[in-house]
Amino acid sequence: MAMLRMPPPPGAHQNPGVLNAAGGIGRISGGAVICRRRPLLHSLRRTWGLNSSSSSPRLMPLRGRCGSGVRRGGCGASPGDGVPLITVRDLSFSHDGVRSQVEDMQLVVSRGERIGVVGPNGAGKSTVLRLLAGVETITAGTVELRRGASTAFLQQTVDADAAATAVEYLWKGEGEKMKALRAYEAAASSGDANQIADSVTLMNDADAWGVEANAREMLERLGCDWDEMKNTPFSRLSAGQRKRVAIASSLLANPDVIFMDEPTTHLSVEAIEWLENRIVSPPPDQLAPPAMLIVSHDRWMLDKVCTSILEVDGGGGTYRHAGNYDDFVNARELRWQAALNDQSKAKTLLRKEREWMRRQPKARETKSVAREAAYYELEERAGGGGAGGEAAAASRALSSKMDLTAEGVVQSTRLGDKVLSIKQARLQFGDDGKKILDDFSYSFQRGDRVAIVGPNGVGKSTLLSILMKNTPLDAGEVDVGETVQIGHFDQEPSWGDDGKLRVCDFVKSEVATRSGGAFASSQLPKLMERFNFTSGRQDTRIEDLSGGEQRRLQLMNVLAEQPNFLMVDEPTNELDIATIEAFEDVLTEFPGVVVGVSHDRRFLDSVFDTLIVLEGDGRWKVFTGSYSEYRKLKEQETAAAVKRDTDDSKKEEEEEDSGEKKKVEYADRKAALRAQSKMEKTYKKVEEAEVAMQKLDDEMTAAGNDLSLLEDLQARRDELESSIETMMMELEELEEMVVAAGLEPAV
Repeated sequence: MAMLRMPPPPGAHQNPGVLNAAGGIGRISGGAVICRRRPLLHSLRRTWGLNSSSSSPRLMPLRGRCGSGVRRGGCGASPGDGVPLITVRDLSFSHDGVRSQVEDMQLVVSRGERIGVVGPNGAGKSTVLRLLAGVETITAGTVELRRGASTAFLQQTVDADAAATAVEYLWKGEGEKMKALRAYEAAASSGDANQIADSVTLMNDADAWGVEANAREMLERLGCDWDEMKNTPFSRLSAGQRKRVAIASSLLANPDVIFMDEPTTHLSVEAIEWLENRIVSPPPDQLAPPAMLIVSHDRWMLDKVCTSILEVDGGGGTYRHAGNYDDFVNARELRWQAALNDQSKAKTLLRKEREWMRRQPKARETKSVAREAAYYELEERAGGGGAGGEAAAASRALSSKMDLTAEGVVQSTRLGDKVLSIKQARLQFGDDGKKILDDFSYSFQRGDRVAIVGPNGVGKSTLLSILMKNTPLDAGEVDVGETVQIGHFDQEPSWGDDGKLRVCDFVKSEVATRSGGAFASSQLPKLMERFNFTSGRQDTRIEDLSGGEQRRLQLMNVLAEQPNFLMVDEPTNELDIATIEAFEDVLTEFPGVVVGVSHDRRFLDSVFDTLIVLEGDGRWKVFTGSYSEYRKLKEQETAAAVKRDTDDSKKEEEEEDSGEKKKVEYADRKAALRAQSKMEKTYKKVEEAEVAMQKLDDEMTAAGNDLSLLEDLQARRDELESSIETMMMELEELEEMVVAAGLEPAV
């Protein structure tokens, strides 16, 4: 029977297992083990070619066994201080009683752990948080919260009527300080002397007098004005303001466990970086750092703050990985590769065993019965381990990734020599004359990848609107070339009456029309599949789609116009990580110009090589390089300012450089950065080709004396080998360009 209960007193718990930080052996009740982790596939710096897969460790998720098949679930505890705060046993959950979001999950969450929860859209990440927080009723199993432990839950969307004022929301936590603050606020409002005296005593006992100062600092670092917001009705705050107040409230309450669902939504990069530092390095007066479970698509944040990753695979399976997000990606790649290799070998053996099964009489000896049982187990392995098996999970994840790389999916009209330029632009808003741009000029060239960055409120989205001539300037001009076709991927899709349409009808009426006949009617179902709309989802009304699905449909609609100048405004909102990575591939290969605004730092690093930095009050500058390089430079500048040690000689040397030399260096650096990005993509393609060639080798071994099949396999292998040789030659040329510019080659 499903239940949510309190555990026995401290000391009664036996920690069922520990997964060490190095990814070492951890044993869970039931005997399941996660094996050692190795680097992702192979180093591409060696002579290409794959060793036998038999040398790779067989990776197993931490999970229990049930019947003849392995079922997902089971996760041990990662390093905290050893005090278990949440213990999950045999947890299962299904929304509809048909498809399981969680099945047989085992999990121990210890104090101080920071667990990132990842998985595709719709897999059940938010559901897992709600189950562990006791917000959702579980179908089977138990979730135990340590006696006396407190929790805080940051919802993905904060209800507008969650409190009367911002201050009331801030003080809504469970801790003694929050209770004292609520009592003090109520007493101050009542004016009753005795009540005020009692509340002052509570404030003293809870040492709560410094909480308001902490709240003020938190809100300001998150991008809110304390004096403006503290008594504002909560319902009048924007969605972003409500989210920031909710983040501050979660941290101020100082609970034992904090659940965070997409905490970086609506935050500026500066606010995200402050939050990361606050999570990793809590204040000194916080004697026991909380355990945290964080659902986020922000890979940079997951990499920086997480001590382990909980993967929700979309088929009911959950897997625990030690380390940060990059460690998880490497471990998952190995796990998937091992599972798919095992499935391939099982299919080969299954063909032989089927012939044996066909020949056997119905009455069988003991040995035959055992072989028959082995046959059915082999049949399940060949099918990927059932609906929730690892090979099935790997295939599901790979097939669900948006695939826009096929020829003809993303098309672009020809772009002439004259692209777009903005000259001596000036703009200010409001009665106070807030400056957005002051004497801003920039000329876009073919192939540019330009990100607009800066704090919230400086005018990043406004600049996009200016470039599209949707916002008039006070002075200056925007000059757009005749061949420029702008595509705008806005922050929020606006469907209007189209929201009632089914996806397939919208694609037939709108997307096909916008494409100008580029897609025939017979091609539209395949086009929808490329954007990860299965046949079942193609009949769904737009208003019933998830946020991520609506964003994919919006992207399809924008790309249908075959733009050659693409503007993207917070494009990663509502998208899962796999879709973001597919979108990055599209933008990297896009033949035209891409201009973007995003708070996703990994996305900025992957796509853009030039930054327009808006600093506020109309100030701006252009930085040639990646976002990481810009942040590193900013950190160096800040450190130099603190030490008051300005490098005057370097400044003088830069001032003496000729304008022509700067132009050449600027162009060379941009080309090298693009080459660096292309190296990363090419390494990935080589890696994929190596895996495919290894699979062909396995199939050739299994083919035996089938000469016809061997000839076909050898021809495909030769083609792959030739492709790899070509790519390796291309990598050498790209590396020379990158090294010549003084950059580190991609690996």
